[in-house]
Amino acid sequence: MITTNVKGSNLELSSEVRNYLDKRLKSLGKFVDKDDTSVVCDVELERLKHHQHGDVFRAEITLHTRRGTNRAESTGETIEAAIDGVKADVLRELRRAKRKEGHLLRRGGARLKEFTRNISGRGTQLKDFVTRRKQK
Repeated sequence: MITTNVKGSNLELSSEVRNYLDKRLKSLGKFVDKDDTSVVCDVELERLKHHQHGDVFRAEITLHTRRGTNRAESTGETIEAAIDGVKADVLRELRRAKRKEGHLLRRGGARLKEFTRNISGRGTQLKDFVTRRKQK
C-alpha cells in the first residue's frame, strides 16, 4: 500500500490531473511489498514561470521504502509529459535496485555453496589422513 502526498506549486491540481497521476503511479506498486505500510510517495507538480515561451511543467517523485529512497525529476511542455517522464525514471531506478538485490542474493548463495563444498571436501581429506595414520 503506497501512501501518496501530492503538492502543487503555481498550479491548480484538478481532478483530471490527480486521476492521471494515480493511474500512472499504480505501476509502482509492483516493486513494493503489498504488506509494507511504511511506503510513502511524495509527488511535487509545478509550473515553472521563468521561461520566455510557453509553460514548462516539472514533476518530481520521491519514493521512500524500507530498502531506501528513490528520487526522480522531469520537465515537459505539458503536465502529463512531465508525469510520464518522471514515472519512467522512477521505474528505471526501481528495476535497477531489484535487479541488484537479486544479483547480490545469488552471489551470496554461490559463495555459501562454494564454502560448503570446500568444508565437505576437507572433511574427506581429514578422514583419509586419520585412516592412513592409524594404518601406520
